[in-house]
Amino acid sequence: MARVTRRNARARLGAQPSKIDRELRRFAKAARALSADRPRLIAEYPSRWVGIHDGRVAAADTSLKRLLARLKRSGIPPQEAIVRFIDRKEKSLIL
Repeated sequence: MARVTRRNARARLGAQPSKIDRELRRFAKAARALSADRPRLIAEYPSRWVGIHDGRVAAADTSLKRLLARLKRSGIPPQEAIVRFIDRKEKSLIL
């Protein structure tokens, strides 16, 4: 297996390691906000789609298509946000 160096890191990873690190930290912040704020999200955005970016709700709508458009208008690429439907009822998973 070839060794990853600074010179070939961008080609192998698709971006500079520093950019990937920033994006992963931003995603982790948004994920923490989603799980920690679930009761607040249910109270404020029941039965709505939300886009969480950089630890905050960046957009919300009843339609997924409109939510994605709102994110884009805000300058947030949808692939950089956590998009989730806020359901009032918690789902039980049977494994």
